[in-house]
This record gives sequence, structure tokens and C-alpha cells, in this order.
Amino acid sequence: MRYISAMSHKIQSVNSKDLVKSQIQSDMNIFLSNFKNYSLGQKTLARRAGVHYKTIQRLSRMENAPGHITLLKVYSVLLGETNSQKLISLLPDVIRNSLIKDQAKLLPLGIDYSAEIKREVLNDKVFCEIYFLIDAGNVSKDLIQFKFGEHGLHILERMYSINAIKYAENGQIVLGSARLEFDTQVIKTAGVMISKKYTKPTNSEVLGDNFLALYVESLPESAYQEWLKIDKEAFIKKAEIAKKYRDVDSGKKVFTYMTTDTFIKGHDEETYN
Repeated sequence: MRYISAMSHKIQSVNSKDLVKSQIQSDMNIFLSNFKNYSLGQKTLARRAGVHYKTIQRLSRMENAPGHITLLKVYSVLLGETNSQKLISLLPDVIRNSLIKDQAKLLPLGIDYSAEIKREVLNDKVFCEIYFLIDAGNVSKDLIQFKFGEHGLHILERMYSINAIKYAENGQIVLGSARLEFDTQVIKTAGVMISKKYTKPTNSEVLGDNFLALYVESLPESAYQEWLKIDKEAFIKKAEIAKKYRDVDSGKKVFTYMTTDTFIKGHDEETYN
């Protein structure tokens, strides 16, 4: 079902975040108007989009400005289009411009995302580690066997069977046609696992080997938002450098995992797969 022509483009606020929040609330309301029960409509949208029900509730109340992954997930349902490249062209101008401005070089276009790969990454630490080693480049079957033994070879067979990997002509293993979607659950799971195993505290005693830091404070909301802005800008810059200088032959495998949050414990939320 499509809702393209009905999308409202009348926005009152001049603030870019408010523009996005108002636009998505308006477009979601059009979708939700097809349900007699508003709450049931929200749950249906959450299930189809693969996001938390509470996220949909917050977006309906204009409490949050959604990230680009959430935007694409929700609009894939609202517009009835799962192809990322087509979806981008169909987005309302406010939403498309926001994506281009903030994440232009990071948008996942034309990717076949796999729910199976996501389940494996979230539930199998070895699968998760091997996937990201391959994503970093220059991985052979011998290397996997050396690091993980026979279990690693079984994981490779599983990855090949679900198109997570393929074998290049030079014998190297590369990612396959099906890919892992980097949503927040995956980012935290993989980030914590990789950091716990590979972060080397003693290397931080000298410059140039790695970077390890922790800072806690009590901040007003405006200062906290500045922190988040700095983190986002820094991550985008690092991603741009990585794409520009990627060297799978002689480059070292590296990772970066960033998080800034409050000392407020989150409640378990229902997820839909």
C-alpha cells in the first residue's frame, strides 16, 4: 500500500529537527488513520518497520528526532517501497534533505539486508567476530581456521549458505550479496563484544597505538546535546577517512566504537523481527 500522493509537505516550524519530526508525524498519522484502533496501528507500523513500539509512540508525539536508519525503516512501510534507492527518491523533501545533509555518504543504498545474518550476529559471538573481520577486509579461510579452529570453518559454511560471504578469485573471503543492517541493537552488541576482546589498555600508555577514554559529568541538556553533536561529526569524519584510504592489502584492521549516554537504565522494550 502506498501513501505517496497523500504525504503532507506543509511544515510550520523553521527548526530542521522540528521539520523532520512534524513531517514524519504527519505521514505516520495518514498511515494510522487506516486503523480503527490507533494503538493497534502503531503496533502494526512498529512490527512492519522492525522498530520498537515505544519508538513509534515517541515519533507520534514528536518527542524525538529519528536517526536515518529509523527514518528509512518507517518510510519503507509508509511508502510501500523496500528498495533503498527507490525509497530515497520517493521520500518527502524534508526527510530526503535531512538524510543528505547528515548522512549523505553513509546511506545504505541498494543493499539486501538479511534478518538471518542479524540473528546470527546477535546470538553467536564467533559469527559476529568473523563477520566483522571479513568486513574489514583481507581474510582467508586459513586465517579463520587458525583463529577459530573447526568451529570457525563451520561458521563459514553457515555464512556461505545464507549469502553472508562469497569467495573471491584470489582466495580471499568477502561479504556476500546479503548484508547485516547496522541498527542500534547490532551496533551495541558488536561494539561491546569487539571492544571487550580487542581493546588493549596497556597500549594506551604510549601515543599512537590506540585511544581509550572515559569521562563522566553532570551536564545541562544543551551541553549534552553538544556532546552528541561532536560524537556524530567525529564518527562521520572517521568514516569518510576510512572510505578514502581503505587498504585491504597492507592496511591494519582497526575498529572504532563510540557511545555517549545518560546514567539512566533503559527498560527492556519489545522488538519485532
